[in-house]
Amino acid sequence: MKKLLALLLIALLAISVVSCSNDGNEGENEGDDQYVDNTVIVTSVTIGDDTFHFDTVDSETVVITNFSSKIDAAHAVKIPAYLDGKRVVGIAQEAFCYKSSVLSLTFPTQQELAEGDADFDMSAYTFAIADYAFRDCVSLKSLTLPAYVNKIGVGAFFGCTSLETLAFEAGIKIDEIKTATFMDCVSLTAVEIPASVATIGEAAFYGCSALETVKVNEGTSMILKQAFQNCTALATIELPASVASIGTYAFHGSDALYIGGLTYAGESTEVNDYIASLMLTEKPEEPVVPEVPEVPEGGEGEGEGDQQLGA
Repeated sequence: MKKLLALLLIALLAISVVSCSNDGNEGENEGDDQYVDNTVIVTSVTIGDDTFHFDTVDSETVVITNFSSKIDAAHAVKIPAYLDGKRVVGIAQEAFCYKSSVLSLTFPTQQELAEGDADFDMSAYTFAIADYAFRDCVSLKSLTLPAYVNKIGVGAFFGCTSLETLAFEAGIKIDEIKTATFMDCVSLTAVEIPASVATIGEAAFYGCSALETVKVNEGTSMILKQAFQNCTALATIELPASVASIGTYAFHGSDALYIGGLTYAGESTEVNDYIASLMLTEKPEEPVVPEVPEVPEGGEGEGEGDQQLGA
């Protein structure tokens, strides 16, 4: 009898231990689940009415990948200096593509960048704008690109039909205006090409029909084909001596240039021959029509920009 009672007590004790053990495990698991549910990886930051989505480049920097706003109406947009404590170093491909709520863009100042990092070195800071980043931002009216910008991608501002003013800060670092960068910016009236720009790319300003004034600074060496084609309001351009080549139909459709509006300070035979060809009584033959650079696969609005350059 005593042995039986002892066995029963041992059994009850074992059951109690197992029960306590399970209760403890359940509590731990619930806590783990709760922790996972409450863990948030920050990939966007809302500033006022605007939300900036971003990807991490490294432990200190990010690039903006998308933009949204609570405001439907076009309004001024300020690019933040920091997101989630990391410095913004660029705008990714198609990040602002087709955003009609963007009226103007303001980029971070040196003071704003230094506020987030006591050791910040402005001279080493660079900022890249990727392909099609602001394509078809049809409400964008004014744009000043800061000196620290070192890259502007293909078609970055293609189709910004309301863009009236474009300025590059002194000392800007870009060395090329790429293919179709400002193509079909039909409201743009004047542009000064920075001295840092060695190459004005194919169709870079194609179809900028309101463009009246273009200043090309010493330093530009190549103007590629169709760069200023169908800039029908363009009457005069003075090319610096640094220009060594001009591509086919670079100024085709700018009728006023055919009667002495294009002048050149250099001695390149190729450039002088090109200018001489514009002074014919008849217009040059119509160019072969190339295609607009394609929007990357999966891009919003894919196919909308498939019109042709020489239309």
